[in-house]
Amino acid sequence: PVLLLVLQAPTTMALEAHHSAHSAKLRQTIRALLLFAIPLAAWFQTGDGTVAAALAGSSVIANAVEFYRMRRRCLPFPVLLVLVYAAQLAFCLIMVHSQILIKAQVGDAGIVAQGSGGLVETMSIVMAAHNEHKYMKRTLDSIIENTPADVLVEIIVVDDGSSPPLAPLTEGYSLVRVLRHEARRGLIKSKTEGGNQARGDMIMFLDAHIKPEPGWHISLLRHINVNYKRVVVPLIPILDENTWEPNNNAVGVKMMFDW
Repeated sequence: PVLLLVLQAPTTMALEAHHSAHSAKLRQTIRALLLFAIPLAAWFQTGDGTVAAALAGSSVIANAVEFYRMRRRCLPFPVLLVLVYAAQLAFCLIMVHSQILIKAQVGDAGIVAQGSGGLVETMSIVMAAHNEHKYMKRTLDSIIENTPADVLVEIIVVDDGSSPPLAPLTEGYSLVRVLRHEARRGLIKSKTEGGNQARGDMIMFLDAHIKPEPGWHISLLRHINVNYKRVVVPLIPILDENTWEPNNNAVGVKMMFDW
């Protein structure tokens, strides 16, 4: 019996050592997989090889740190795992944010409307007007005088139940089209109807008592060409009805008129 125990002892110790080594390798494999979990998830979720490669590089570094940690026994593995995950998730958030900004910039630079060469180059002006007889001709003259002919496609006047009609005041203006409402339909419906008839790359809604300054269209078209989805609002000063001169000391983003 004594001899049997002596012979069995080395065999048991060898089995335990083998089992311990196998368990250690299994733990190392599981830990390595855990450290590569986010790169793998990023690859399967996004298919972005650049982001996945960067995350995989951080996981390789993390595995090197894990090897050092095991030798020094200086840090619990769960703590290391949390730190690695936090860093990788932060990197993912930064990359996602950057891609959103890049796509927005590309969209702003590349998404332009249907003008020649992909640029917004022409405009239709739509004016909803009700009883604007006193200012109509001066407004039309100011727009045509201060807007280049290659930019201004048309001026659509939506006569919203004016009495008498505005059409006689627009005679002689080849760029002007008049849409007449016999009964008032309101500002929004009038602008909508005029906008639906517009043929220019850009639709500019103006009141029927304004005087654009020379070059007024330049900044508007520039902003629209950054992103055609923008709604561009001009700065509008008070306009004196007698002198037809603007007061540049009183400027706002809504139409103001010194009655």
